[in-house]
Amino acid sequence: RFPSYAVRQRLETGGSSKSKETWFLSISTREGETPLAFAGDSEGYVHIFKRCDLSQVNAFDKLFELLWKVKAHELGVSKIVAVPMESFLFTLSYDQKLKAMDSVSGQTVFQETNQCNTVFNSIAWDSTSQDVIVADNKGNLGFYNLIQETWITWKNVSDESILEVHLLPSKTRLLLLMPHSLQVLEILRGVKFKELKEHSGPVVSISSRSMNEGGVLYTAAMDNTIRMWDAETLECIKCIKEKKEEITAMIYLPRANVIITGHENSDLKMWSLDCEQAYLRTVTGQSVHENTISALIVVHVHGDSSVQPENTPTGFELVVAGSYDR
Repeated sequence: RFPSYAVRQRLETGGSSKSKETWFLSISTREGETPLAFAGDSEGYVHIFKRCDLSQVNAFDKLFELLWKVKAHELGVSKIVAVPMESFLFTLSYDQKLKAMDSVSGQTVFQETNQCNTVFNSIAWDSTSQDVIVADNKGNLGFYNLIQETWITWKNVSDESILEVHLLPSKTRLLLLMPHSLQVLEILRGVKFKELKEHSGPVVSISSRSMNEGGVLYTAAMDNTIRMWDAETLECIKCIKEKKEEITAMIYLPRANVIITGHENSDLKMWSLDCEQAYLRTVTGQSVHENTISALIVVHVHGDSSVQPENTPTGFELVVAGSYDR
């Protein structure tokens, strides 16, 4: 048959006990001036084999020799990945741990235990972002960043076990192989995430406002506060307190540049947050609702531009309020 192969060398695990059978479960290689072969066995040992100097041996001598062997895991090493152009390698084990090891000394750089108490199935390496990408038996996907030394994301993306994870060369798409499907995920980086915990009560509404430089967010909550946030830094800029009726709804009017809040007693209030001291604006009119304001929306009504001077805004903003009354 073609092609034909001839065995040049057999590499043994050298089990710790003659009465216990030991076998290799995973293997990886690293090319370079001194090619290396990495293997993980069923007892949790990692073996590193170094390429022999071929100029000093004949064709019948061994090609690789054992450089070192170290106990890395309590159970078998299911996956081992050597990182090109780097001096470390990653291992996954049935002891539910991910480890990074120095391929020169064999020392552990870091280790992480699966936070969902299951086995890691697969691993990939993103050299651009310095992320270790792992998937497990419960459909969880995690990104561990070596620079920050922490998990930057951990998310359940499937009800099925993820058997293999493969990062495409573009570094923006991830292939996930499941028992009955193949998922393609788009990787979005640079998206900021932060939990805003300044409110002490349930948040009833959030609105955004675009500006020439960045933007702001407005939030209202049942702790009777309205807060203004920098959309870039997500820091609270201003906070105003409603001293009487509980806030149940909020909307931002971009043209009028004011905040409208609805309240438990059916009141509607108008706020201006752009001044140094945010304040409640005086409004006229009587409430038409008899119960709690449950929702607010703004409707932009366009006017007749033919009767207005050029570059003059036309139309107006209409606030529509919903309530629990009948």
